[in-house]
Amino acid sequence: MASSVDLEIGLFRRDEDNYGIEMRFSREDTETDTRLLGGKTPLSFDLTALRAHADDGAEYGRLLGRAFFVEAVRTAFSRARAQAAELNTPLRVRLLINAGSPELHALRWETMRDPEGDYPLFCGERILFSRYLSSSDWRLLKLRARTELKALLVFANPVDLPDYGLEPLDVDAEMARAVSGLGGVDESPALGNVVVGQVSRGISLQVVTVRDVPGQVGEGQLLCFHDVVEVFG
Repeated sequence: MASSVDLEIGLFRRDEDNYGIEMRFSREDTETDTRLLGGKTPLSFDLTALRAHADDGAEYGRLLGRAFFVEAVRTAFSRARAQAAELNTPLRVRLLINAGSPELHALRWETMRDPEGDYPLFCGERILFSRYLSSSDWRLLKLRARTELKALLVFANPVDLPDYGLEPLDVDAEMARAVSGLGGVDESPALGNVVVGQVSRGISLQVVTVRDVPGQVGEGQLLCFHDVVEVFG
């Protein structure tokens, strides 16, 4: 049985006003890919309206979802999601934006909402979203050594959560979950609100507060995973 299924979405410029979309579905347990859309379906994004709602994540996500999920796209996406559900495995959605449409990189795809259920599409555990880039550069890419990798974990736990009827975040539990995902750490003494440890696989781990973040972010690439932020650099 497939342990992962992928839905690759490619966007490219068709003409002055429209973009084209290609959708390809693949399973780990077969070498056959299924082409769900071949590029004939036009999409149009109102970039001005999206910028006007940049401070309203929910409405921004609705506008983006309505523009993206035209009938043909909605049907193809539903087929892929149903296939993943039948296999009881997450659907990995990978977005590729053609080099001729750089303006689409500025869109906040992570906020997109399901137009039928009006909920964030990519905030659950059943649909895993990522963007990726292609390159015409054939030079060999050497991976950075594990000993050079760092992880910065940030846990949002406002002091006034009880005022809104919310329970405080169990920081220790979140810390343990994050550390487990990184492979375990050798614990070291806490220094104020900063805890420094060493991951057994050679990744240095720091846990800091928001005040410490700007300097840390400047040293690496920021990757956000809900309430956990990781920086690798």
